Amino acid sequence: MKRNGRGFEDFLGFNPLPASIDVGCMHPMQMRTVLPLLKKKILTYEGVRDVIYQKDLIYKVNNNVRKISIAIWLSVFLLFMIALTLINNTIRLSVYAKRFIIRTMQLVGAQNPVIRRPFLIKVYITDF
Repeated sequence: MKRNGRGFEDFLGFNPLPASIDVGCMHPMQMRTVLPLLKKKILTYEGVRDVIYQKDLIYKVNNNVRKISIAIWLSVFLLFMIALTLINNTIRLSVYAKRFIIRTMQLVGAQNPVIRRPFLIKVYITDF
C-alpha cells in the first residue's frame, strides 16, 4: 500500500502488517478440547507469532448443533413410533374385518402362520 508516494517499508524500514493465513477445520477439529492443542502445535512452527480463533463462537455453534441434533433425533423417534402404531392398527383392522373368514380357516385346520401370512403380505406390499 502506498500513500503519498511512499510505502510502509520506505517510511518505517519494515512491514508492520505481517502475513496472515486463514485456516478452516473440519467438524472433529472444532471441538473445544482439540482447538487449544491445535493452537499449541501451530505456534511451534517457525514464523508463527499468534493463533487467533473465536472460542465463544465455536462454543455457541457446537451448542446449537447439539440442540438441533437432539431435536431431530426426538422427531425421528416420534415419527418412527407413529409409523409402528399405524402399521399395528392397519393389521388389527384387517384382522377384525376378516374375522369370520379367519374363524372358518381355523375350524378347517389351518395353522396360525398360514392365516397370518396374507395379512402381513397385504400390509407390507400394498401400502408401500
